[in-house]
Amino acid sequence: MKKWGKDDDPKHTALLGLASTLLINILSIPFVIQAISGLDLLVYFHKIHKSILIIFTIGFLIALYFALISKNKFKTIVIKYKSEPNAVLKKGILITWIYIITSYLILFGSGYIIYLRNN
Repeated sequence: MKKWGKDDDPKHTALLGLASTLLINILSIPFVIQAISGLDLLVYFHKIHKSILIIFTIGFLIALYFALISKNKFKTIVIKYKSEPNAVLKKGILITWIYIITSYLILFGSGYIIYLRNN
């Protein structure tokens, strides 16, 4: 994130990236259950009012903000990993990218399986 510079506000960019990946993981749960079992949990999704979803998402972002960014708590994470050897840092970055890609693959893969079952 150093390559983006201070103008791009990397701490908030990372917060939004983390939040979106975690929300995708939460959203994947009913998709995976339906893809494996055929039990349609998504039918209940339409009954949830949109304002509740918006409040949940905003609350989730606020909780992550206070957990990571307020009072510069993220700096303790940076300091902790700054002293790690380069090989360990590269391994951590690889594991992070595998996690992100797998999160999206699970969501879209299970959605595709549901699509194939329904058609």
